Amino acid sequence: MKRIIPVFTTMMLLVACGDDNGVTVTSLFVIEKTNCLAPCSLEVENRSQYATTYLWDFGNGDTSVEEIPTYVYTEPGTYTIELTAMNEDQRAVFSKTISVIDPSACKTVKVFYVLPSDAEHTDRQQIVAKAVERNRQLWSRDGATFIVEDVVTINSSLSSNEFLNNNDDIHNNPDWNWLGNAVNEVIANTNVIMNDPNHKSIVFLEVDVGGFCPCAAAANFHFAGMPKWIIDRIEQGYDTEAGAIGHELGHTFGMPHENCDSQTAPKGIMCNGAGSGFGGFPDVRLTNWHFNYLFTDEHKGYFVETACE
Repeated sequence: MKRIIPVFTTMMLLVACGDDNGVTVTSLFVIEKTNCLAPCSLEVENRSQYATTYLWDFGNGDTSVEEIPTYVYTEPGTYTIELTAMNEDQRAVFSKTISVIDPSACKTVKVFYVLPSDAEHTDRQQIVAKAVERNRQLWSRDGATFIVEDVVTINSSLSSNEFLNNNDDIHNNPDWNWLGNAVNEVIANTNVIMNDPNHKSIVFLEVDVGGFCPCAAAANFHFAGMPKWIIDRIEQGYDTEAGAIGHELGHTFGMPHENCDSQTAPKGIMCNGAGSGFGGFPDVRLTNWHFNYLFTDEHKGYFVETACE
């Protein structure tokens, strides 16, 4: 199975005139995502130096003179963003390409942040978004780029206790009520369905299941579920819990746990626990074994670039 990985181009041109101050203007910026679903909000960090004015060209005829512009691409396409950084004597140019994708044209991973009515935290969307992005980058490093949608917050009328104790009508097991009820809330508030062939979903639930059941995180019906204690640990900087996201996402693509005893680091992403000397995220990798699941006819549209054109 041929895997097609996007190639993004970067160009920098420096033109200096009269360097009387002993400094050189540089033009440089970083964008959060080089693949983005339309409508795409551009998130840019301007790292230019010694410039006093700026000219942004967004590649579609629109421009801005702000130091850090706010811009939204509404139409799918490939755009070259160009920044000209200037002072009285010098100018420098830097460019980067972004692909804005039609969301109806490709398979995506959706991310949901589900809040019970008595949630202790209600503002950790960026924490979970960054944790998902770290996993996307790790998968991409090994050749499995997928597209992630922006986090959708769902405010539930259920209390934390109801998430834990109401029968979810899915699992018939009280240990997993939290996951089933979170899935039910997503389905009730969005157009996502169970076993949706075009979307995997990662659900972060601000409900603490610690001490209630032996579960940590789980996956069912193309949903990967992350309870509150996982979010807590990610916020505190524990990488192993950040890695639980990619592990459970692997389950949604059909990957079971793997035998890790004979593996050397970095071990497979579907290793489970530390019993075999497992170092955990980010010291994990995707191997040919994982690609046997990922690049099947059912799943390859998540990773093959042409599926999103």
